[in-house]
Amino acid sequence: MKTKFRFAKIVAVLAAAAAVLAACFAFAACGDEPTVETISLNVDSVKLAEGGSYDLSVVMTVSGVDEPVSGIDEDADITVTWTTGNDKVATVDGGKVTAVGEGSTTVTATADGKSATCTVTVYASEDTVDTFDDLVSAVGAASEGDTVVIGADMTMTETVVLDKAVTVTSVTGVKLSVSGSVAVFDMTSGGATIDGIEIEKTDKTNVGGLVKMGEGATMNGCTITGRYADGDSEVVRGFTQIAGSSITVTNNTFIELRQPGYVEGNGTISGNYAAGTRGFVVTENSEVTIENNSFGENAVDIAIIDNGEVEDNFVGKTAELSAANNNCYVENQPSGEYCDDGKTVNDIA
Repeated sequence: MKTKFRFAKIVAVLAAAAAVLAACFAFAACGDEPTVETISLNVDSVKLAEGGSYDLSVVMTVSGVDEPVSGIDEDADITVTWTTGNDKVATVDGGKVTAVGEGSTTVTATADGKSATCTVTVYASEDTVDTFDDLVSAVGAASEGDTVVIGADMTMTETVVLDKAVTVTSVTGVKLSVSGSVAVFDMTSGGATIDGIEIEKTDKTNVGGLVKMGEGATMNGCTITGRYADGDSEVVRGFTQIAGSSITVTNNTFIELRQPGYVEGNGTISGNYAAGTRGFVVTENSEVTIENNSFGENAVDIAIIDNGEVEDNFVGKTAELSAANNNCYVENQPSGEYCDDGKTVNDIA
């Protein structure tokens, strides 16, 4: 399927590009036809139930234009061609992906010889759960290695215990809402995984961890948002770790939580993004690998705290930890060190 872009009417992602577009897309005056330099899609992967759909959109950088641009029109100077690797799994029409049958395929957008892809996973409609009670039942009935797929928005009224090596995921766009002091998932035993789950804390009630994690637990590609604002007294954490356990927390997004996570053991914390928080809290005796995380505006990005242990595993490593995490602000409270540029260690006092 082909989508055409009219550069005379194209919409710049940033309003500042409008003047550039108006001037430079009068190609007779500018003299050069536009060429696509890069092309990307709004998402890299989509999960759908049979019959579901999702709208992919293209953003391109174009020669002679300072800002990325996107837009759709019948007439065009550049054509975007959409293809699917398996139309029995999913079809695509002008960027709209429609799930046909269970399986996985790749949707590709191509313009001017440049391509971008999105992995599309389709679950059988009978394999998705649409209510909280069905989720609890499905988790209870699942065997180790099974995947439970959430197919509709849910309000979480109780904690779902994942005490075996199952995976819980959801179709794209589904949200789990929670209020009060309810934790959403208890993964403190069994080595379970949650993948691509969106959780929203809808009030300011304290909760020690919206996800409780223990030995072998994995959280990947999830988004957890709250209502925290700097200065609030509430304590809402995205996740908490059982002391001494090994966990994996990768490629998640944490927004407006007092703490993205409370780390007290081993494992890997990598590829996450946090904004509007007081930072990851890591106990001084932890031996976790923390790397490749990025941060928006936070009071602190990573805070090392005293938990009564004699050994501070992070003393003298503040700059190293900052550099490994996009030069973030690290504060080692037991040693009195902090680093805000990935290189220089200063004394808090």
